Amino acid sequence: MEPQGTRGDRTGTQGTAVHGRSPRSPDWVSGMVVTSAMAVHSRVGPGLLERAYEAFLARELENRGLSVRRQVHLPLEAQLLSYLRLTGLRVGLLLNFHEVRLKHGITRMMD
Repeated sequence: MEPQGTRGDRTGTQGTAVHGRSPRSPDWVSGMVVTSAMAVHSRVGPGLLERAYEAFLARELENRGLSVRRQVHLPLEAQLLSYLRLTGLRVGLLLNFHEVRLKHGITRMMD
């Protein structure tokens, strides 16, 4: 889920600083996401499926005047690089078995 900033057609929290941050700044948007996530978690509690939290959070963010894109897909290379950084591993391979010759479908990445 990727918040897109405030929407021009909404009222409410649009244009309002959160914890002293200016509207539309990355800090402001991330503050809105955290605040909204906490509100959702307080309301529905733990233990639900990820899709449920995604739907509740998207609705909460939209109600606060943010537009939301859900399930944004990253290129596989970006996912692999993130995985390497999070796990501390140094080398990762993407294998594309749909290539006629597998050697053309191998991507090696290092962090």
